[in-house]
Amino acid sequence: MSPEVWSNFIVSLKIMGQGMEGIFAVILLITLVVMALGKLK
Repeated sequence: MSPEVWSNFIVSLKIMGQGMEGIFAVILLITLVVMALGKLK
């Protein structure tokens, strides 16, 4: 692979990683909210 393709691949991996972190944070937040509502009822 050429250096240009390699750097593009790394950049896309970083973007995907950030996206996964965001999705994980949202799932964690929803889980916490559901647990909190369950305790209130």
